[in-house]
Amino acid sequence: MTTSHLRAVDAADGKEVWTATLPTPKGMGVGDDSSPTVVGVEGDTAVVTLRTAPEDGTDGVRSAVTYGVNLATRHVDWQADGFGARMLSGGLVVGAQLPEGAEIDSERWFADEGGIGLVGRSVKDGAVSWKDPRDLYGLKIETVGAGLFSARINLEFKENRPAHELLDSAAGKRPAGMTADSAAAFSFAGRSCAYDERSVIVCGVDGELAALDARTHKVLWTLTEDDPSREVPSLYTAWHGVVYGGVPGRGGVLLDATTGKDRATFDAGRPAVVNEYGGLDMDLTVYPATG
Repeated sequence: MTTSHLRAVDAADGKEVWTATLPTPKGMGVGDDSSPTVVGVEGDTAVVTLRTAPEDGTDGVRSAVTYGVNLATRHVDWQADGFGARMLSGGLVVGAQLPEGAEIDSERWFADEGGIGLVGRSVKDGAVSWKDPRDLYGLKIETVGAGLFSARINLEFKENRPAHELLDSAAGKRPAGMTADSAAAFSFAGRSCAYDERSVIVCGVDGELAALDARTHKVLWTLTEDDPSREVPSLYTAWHGVVYGGVPGRGGVLLDATTGKDRATFDAGRPAVVNEYGGLDMDLTVYPATG
């Protein structure tokens, strides 16, 4: 298949409103393991990315293409071949610029000969705004929140032990005011993060939880198993100053996002998403939200 489509659907009745054609680069097709993914929308531009494969069927080789689709004209304004977008924030699209012969394992790009670039592009025209100068052999980008992202990178060889870095999408640099040590609490392997859509980012892994001021990048608090006075809850999500978590055998707990102090307990399942309308549990039950 050499073309894909972006379809807009009316949220009220589910009917298709319009369709935009997304042409794949010459010599590339859309594999069975891929479909267009909307990375995000800013203004009148929707950023869409698509994983591609050589039409000659080269085993294992993958690439990507990213489009800026104008929602007013319903046409592709710009197209970046070999670029796999991962996040959109503040007018910039962050992703991996890929060499020939790249492969992907889940969401991690890797290449035997290196050549992967960590790049930020303008959402308006796709032009490169910044590029990390390092030659990468492996790259996985994960959104942290509030314009920050975690990059898992491999240098010199794809088999090398990866480093994890917390970076700002505005310039691809460590967030202002943070050190390597303070950033490490928000970019380590296996962690999950939640942005409360106001001012706090919370990240956690088994036995550890930490919060970051999204504006000043100051570490607000940390909870670890080293403190015998309390159990460290697992992180569910966060919303407007409240962290939702859980302690095995004791149900849900609400923490103050700015202090880490206990606020209350709750018995409303395990909310995966919370907003001004309510909390959505994993079994698609909606509960009243706090925050």
